[in-house]
Amino acid sequence: MVGITLSPEQINRAPPEVRRWIEQEISRAIGFAPRANSKPEYPSLRLRTIDVAEAEAILQQIGTVLPVVSVFFELGRETGMSDGRGVRVLQLADIASHALLHIPAQVSDCIEVINRVAAQLDPEAHSVLCAIDENGHCFITDDTARSILAVWRRIVAERALSQERGSTSGTAPAQTVHVTAPTQTQPLSYGLDWRTSPNAPPSS
Repeated sequence: MVGITLSPEQINRAPPEVRRWIEQEISRAIGFAPRANSKPEYPSLRLRTIDVAEAEAILQQIGTVLPVVSVFFELGRETGMSDGRGVRVLQLADIASHALLHIPAQVSDCIEVINRVAAQLDPEAHSVLCAIDENGHCFITDDTARSILAVWRRIVAERALSQERGSTSGTAPAQTVHVTAPTQTQPLSYGLDWRTSPNAPPSS
């Protein structure tokens, strides 16, 4: 048997199909690989739909835990597959890759936090913001995904406006941040530090 060690930089420079193969092999090694030809198993709980104001309220609560924030915005990607019934189906492995996390299990931890915070908006609602099946699929309503994307775009617009004002006033902004709306080929970039545990929601 021949062992090969790859650095994160080498993996990032690899073609997409190679990166996906590496992700699948790692998932299988830790026992998280989805079943062959598995189909999404729709959740028994009702999926909750939130508006833009509620999405912003959730972001306020999770804003101190960057991995959770990254996963939250990944839920708003426009590349998710819609089933035609108002539900968007995402892959945990794709979310983990885009959010710069190591394994899909970390995405599950982040989603648990997001669901817990979302439940605080309406404790009486018997629903979840997003659900996960055993085959590595994540479910969220199209309307909720659009609300999350609207929050992301607002942040992008506000930062762009702030930088424009700084340049026209002759004063450089304190920090230059280059951000774009999430797309299929442009992963979200955050300074992630997994030493911050996502197992409990941050204190408000």
